[in-house]
Amino acid sequence: MPTTVLSERAARAALTAHFPPHHVAAHLAHHSAKDVWQYGVDHDASGRLAQYKPREKLANAQLTCQFVIPPDDVWPAALADLGPDCPLGLWVRGHEQLPRLTARAVTVTGNRAATAEALTGMKAFATAVTEAGHTVTATLAYGVDSAAHRAAAQAGRATLAVLPHGLDRAHPHDHAQLLSSIPASGGAMVSLFRPAPKPAEQRSGPAPPCSRRSCGRWFSSRPWTTPRRRCTPPRSPPT
Repeated sequence: MPTTVLSERAARAALTAHFPPHHVAAHLAHHSAKDVWQYGVDHDASGRLAQYKPREKLANAQLTCQFVIPPDDVWPAALADLGPDCPLGLWVRGHEQLPRLTARAVTVTGNRAATAEALTGMKAFATAVTEAGHTVTATLAYGVDSAAHRAAAQAGRATLAVLPHGLDRAHPHDHAQLLSSIPASGGAMVSLFRPAPKPAEQRSGPAPPCSRRSCGRWFSSRPWTTPRRRCTPPRSPPT
């Protein structure tokens, strides 16, 4: 008979879809993700968690990307510095490259409507960063962020993109080619959100926690802000 045991990966993916890390961090310090998820299901009066299918959602999403969790060898060790705000897992394309890319990541971010002078200066900075052996880390936003990726690519270096939505789509939409070029050139893309084949399903999720200002904090010791979710977290540790 097929096993009914929920894996740690599937449980963490389910928790990530419904709770900010700090709402469940204390529970995960003493209980498995599977037990914390089951406790949430049992105590969710709305019934939303009971309707969620962790194994199916994970399996479908991992057809296009991987859900990386702390026990994995490729997990970025620096994320532990975030304490209770450390992500429960990350959706990644190019996960094999994460240790190399995050070891010396430098965030390059700025104005979406940057002036020509600002873009020129940024390109010089991004090129210098890559030549010094660091990884340019940025969103795909217009202006400085996307230009930083392109400057690094022109220097022949891989970059790390942090996206505030699923890895199945580019935002802005006309940066789709840039999005696909990053893992193809040895880089990686990370997100808190699993890819959603249905646009309506993607929109029904919580507000994106990763802005241009916060994306670099994923791989540094500085705290980052996590949005509120709709589900109420467990009020006491599961038994």
